[in-house]
Amino acid sequence: MGFAEYSSCIPAVVDWFGLVDLLKMDAQLEGTVCPGGYNDTTSAESQLFGAPIQTVPDLVSMTNLMHYIAASDALFFIQHGSVDCRMPLVQIEDLAQALATLFAPKMSASCCLVVLVMAAFSIKKIHTSGWCLIF
Repeated sequence: MGFAEYSSCIPAVVDWFGLVDLLKMDAQLEGTVCPGGYNDTTSAESQLFGAPIQTVPDLVSMTNLMHYIAASDALFFIQHGSVDCRMPLVQIEDLAQALATLFAPKMSASCCLVVLVMAAFSIKKIHTSGWCLIF
């Protein structure tokens, strides 16, 4: 099926808005200026699953990226705004650290995380500062 003469492996991942753990998002946004609301019955996430996400944790857990990363994955380049209310920064930092742990035996760098200071969730104005945090 498809094009057997070409590999289906991807050489790299660019992550701008990747959600990681929907079940932790409201708790991780507490105490910030971000509104949260992911656990609400009317949230887009709850509508996607057909129920409030906290009531179907096994189903929602299947979307958690941390369950699917492996040492054979492509290298990651991640950009994330420091004031992004759509995805808690701590989730992206945890993802970068998990990738670094998996890749450690085979290479010195597995992930480049660029935290865009004072940037929110938007693709309109993405600027890199010329550096990245290598994990």
